[in-house]
Amino acid sequence: MNALTVLLLVCICVAPGVQVSVQVVNLPRDEETGPEACAHVCSGVMRYNNNIGGEWRDSRFYPGKVYRQVDISPCNFVSPPVVTMNTAGTGICPALTVDDVYTGYFYVYSVNDATASDMKKWKCDVNWTASGFTCKKD
Repeated sequence: MNALTVLLLVCICVAPGVQVSVQVVNLPRDEETGPEACAHVCSGVMRYNNNIGGEWRDSRFYPGKVYRQVDISPCNFVSPPVVTMNTAGTGICPALTVDDVYTGYFYVYSVNDATASDMKKWKCDVNWTASGFTCKKD
């Protein structure tokens, strides 16, 4: 067995025991934080063609902008989490902003002008990370 093989085996055997510390300092809307043991980080990608919660839509309230709902329900948050996100696709997808965060979903709106058909044509996915709590203090 060479040194590289031994190192790989050590990394594989030790890695499952590595502890990860998660600390959520505060939450949107002055929500109360939960117990440290319930702090949770969850991330995913809402694909441009995933229609859970609706597809890309042209905004009636913000002319020239598009929006969509992003599903985070599998994370099981008990209060609205802190959300960060970006967009990526095959075209030049516009910058997005997070709006209206809830326990199971949030909305994103385009900062620059775009249409729903642009977002589909450019295959604009939403990459997101949410940090929050999966239980409340007693």
